[in-house]
Amino acid sequence: MTERTRVELEREMKRARIEEKRVHDNNITKNKNLFIGGIDPKTTTEKKATKDVPNVIHNPAKKKSKENIPFY
Repeated sequence: MTERTRVELEREMKRARIEEKRVHDNNITKNKNLFIGGIDPKTTTEKKATKDVPNVIHNPAKKKSKENIPFY
């Protein structure tokens, strides 16, 4: 076996990586999901109305003063 330079070994490894990626990308996988249509109704849930009083508007939160008042 002859001595190979580092550059030749790197080129060979790069070719092998490219070939491995090509084989992996060309591999066709089948989709096992046989559902026809939009979203599966089993996976969605309906929003339920809350038991609280509807149409209630809360006042905005009060702003705290930002003055630097020392404690006495």
